[in-house]
Amino acid sequence: MESNDIQKVLLAALVNNSDTMGDVSDIIAGRKVFTGVYQKIWDALVKLYTAGEEFDIMCLAKEVGKGKASAEVLNLPIADTLGYRAPQYARVLVDINMRDELRRLGQNLIVEDTRATEAVLEEAQRKLFAISSFSLKRQYQSPAQIAPEVIESMRRAKAGEIHAVPSGLIDLDNVLGGFKDGDMVIIAGRPSQGKTALAKTILLNAVKAGFRGGFFSVEMSNRQIVIGLASALSGVDSFRAQHGKTDADEERRIFLALNELSSMPMFIDDSPINFIDMKARARKLKMEQKIDFLIIDYLQLIPGIQGGDGSDSDVASVSHMTKHIAKELNIPVIMLSQFNRDVERRAEGRPKFSDLRGSGAIEQDADVIIFVHGPIDDKSLIVAKHRNGPVHHEGIPVIFNQRLTLFQSKSPR
Repeated sequence: MESNDIQKVLLAALVNNSDTMGDVSDIIAGRKVFTGVYQKIWDALVKLYTAGEEFDIMCLAKEVGKGKASAEVLNLPIADTLGYRAPQYARVLVDINMRDELRRLGQNLIVEDTRATEAVLEEAQRKLFAISSFSLKRQYQSPAQIAPEVIESMRRAKAGEIHAVPSGLIDLDNVLGGFKDGDMVIIAGRPSQGKTALAKTILLNAVKAGFRGGFFSVEMSNRQIVIGLASALSGVDSFRAQHGKTDADEERRIFLALNELSSMPMFIDDSPINFIDMKARARKLKMEQKIDFLIIDYLQLIPGIQGGDGSDSDVASVSHMTKHIAKELNIPVIMLSQFNRDVERRAEGRPKFSDLRGSGAIEQDADVIIFVHGPIDDKSLIVAKHRNGPVHHEGIPVIFNQRLTLFQSKSPR
């Protein structure tokens, strides 16, 4: 069947069974799959659905208005269409739309492009990912088009079904409500303050809660990370595990922990990256492993637009790319970041936004900023920024288990 025929059949099926509207909206996912008068009919259906009204054929014709569009409503093959098949028709229509987009993408990839090859590949990969993940949206949408998503989001929030990745630290999760899709989260601190330990804590807790996680480590090897995770799971001192000082019982516990880790959906990449590689690898993980969140350790070690010279513009390019990844893949991206030395020169040693290296860009891009603060026996997590919720400047008390390099809640579960 041609695209126009599928559009007509799909609209007729929706009129027959308005209960499938939510499923069809999810399948279409914001794509512009309708053309001409059929787009007007679809917009009218969205409006009626949002208002909670029935999809009566006469009401629909009246909503669409006079002229050709109204006539097309009356000519929809309603009597010959099974309403429950609307999602099936929507998938066929999206498939046709994807093939058209792939065809246009291939035609537009001109080998003689004057830009650098890396830039052409980046654009092609970005567009291909958008097609494959159903994430290509209109550049603009009217409130009527967005309203069904808002209604569904409100319903899910009320039912406690909002998709948020937990840190596993109760008091932090109570403040943040978990890490939300599309959010860029910064965890900042001085060296040896526990940034990586907090990142590993979040990775382990979130995966144990059923989420799929990615971890890009520029600082530590994947072997070091896995041994650290095994130490946290087994309760074996991480230093003893790292340096082969374990006894027979500790080795047995480590082996059991490694076996448990082997079944967990976490994916670790310790190879060198720059800010463009970072985006490409994140897309690959999302497509191949369906990750729900990504942790990157850490920002200032990733070469940016200036090649890693540590300048503000270099840091800013990595920060901007991190936010783009979170938004494009629609997952929380947790980026670790170092403070500059200014925090050590102040008597109280309490961190500020200005202590972040490249602070202007990071403060602007991030949705959540968490400072790891305090000595080993008195750690706290300062929620310095929370774009969509409360902050916690006093600091959330936590327990830092240095032996296991693991953070734990002070509040009982």
